[in-house]
Amino acid sequence: MLSHEEKIKRIKKKKKIFIVAALIIIGVLILTTVVLLILSAVRYNVERRAREERENAAIALRGTLLFPDPNWELNIFEDEYYMGLDRGIWVRDGIMRTVIGEDTWDNYPEYIQFMHGVVQLMIHGDHYTYGDLFMDEYWEDPRNRANWWELGFTMQRLWNIELEIIDETPSSVDVRLTYRIHRNDGTLRDDIRSSRISGEQESLPMLYRLVRDDDGDIRILNKFVHVFGAQEDF
Repeated sequence: MLSHEEKIKRIKKKKKIFIVAALIIIGVLILTTVVLLILSAVRYNVERRAREERENAAIALRGTLLFPDPNWELNIFEDEYYMGLDRGIWVRDGIMRTVIGEDTWDNYPEYIQFMHGVVQLMIHGDHYTYGDLFMDEYWEDPRNRANWWELGFTMQRLWNIELEIIDETPSSVDVRLTYRIHRNDGTLRDDIRSSRISGEQESLPMLYRLVRDDDGDIRILNKFVHVFGAQEDF
């Protein structure tokens, strides 16, 4: 049977242990927060430098490319050669690759369905609706106001199209869009080479960062040229 003094000592000892444990937990939380802030700052600087490098490379490339005069009246669906190309929109998931169709539409996440719509807007030359999909913050940066923002772009003969979710966080989803443009006229993409003879060109993927706005609708927060083998983040 413990005496009254021993009980008081035991209670005080438990309180000390509890206080020490609480202080340790608080210290760990503070340290974790500081580390996360430092990592976030480092990531931001890395992303900013990577973006600047990509932008500088794209600007240097644009100065060397020549494009045919755009035909604003052209109906690309009357181009038999283009219609014979692989115009399906494929989705990559690891080593698996499937094409989106009416019978498989519900198998794909909402963000992939959204990007399917983005591709269709490009193909149909609907730059008004395409531009409305971007968050206001995107247009506040003058560097994002490409030529098509004011002049529009023609119907785009996209083919060899592929979508792939690269990264997912609670606040955003990154989707890589890869495609080729048959006989690119430069109104949408002035950073892709196009052969004067065949009209074919290299593929220069774009990485789209998708978020939800205050109404819960998916919108485009930003997009960047994405180079395979380079850092995925932006």
